[in-house]
Amino acid sequence: MVKLRYKGTVQLGIFVADDTEAWQQHTKKFEGEEVWCESLEKFKQYKARSKEQNDYWWAGIVKTMSDENGDTTSYWHDYLKVRFLLAKIIGRPPDMDKIINAGKLKEIADILTTTSLTPEEFSSLTSDVRAFASRDFGIYILTPEEYWEKISRSLTIS
Repeated sequence: MVKLRYKGTVQLGIFVADDTEAWQQHTKKFEGEEVWCESLEKFKQYKARSKEQNDYWWAGIVKTMSDENGDTTSYWHDYLKVRFLLAKIIGRPPDMDKIINAGKLKEIADILTTTSLTPEEFSSLTSDVRAFASRDFGIYILTPEEYWEKISRSLTIS
């Protein structure tokens, strides 16, 4: 089961997403399929991840994985989303070799998103990814604090 989190309104009994383009992008793979809507919940305002967290994800984590292992930052972004967000949905780490060998990495990654994670959820994700990179690849990824200190020092030197 794929859980999607979208904010919108119900108009005449039809859900209308605030970000219709993102909604259409994520749901197009289900076109013509029978789907089950488990629940609608009244929206509670939550704080989305910060720009700093997003910058750290791309430059501190994804770029480090790309630099150390090869492949593109886009590949590593997709890989990490599938590895960690899909694991939360299915309750265990997915078989990444099987997904990659079947050519399904991009297709599955396109369904998953990090943009709706709260700062706390995003922090947990980055911590999990750092541990994974160290354990499975022998790669040290700077903590957010170390990353921002490094950026600050490089700006001061320039």
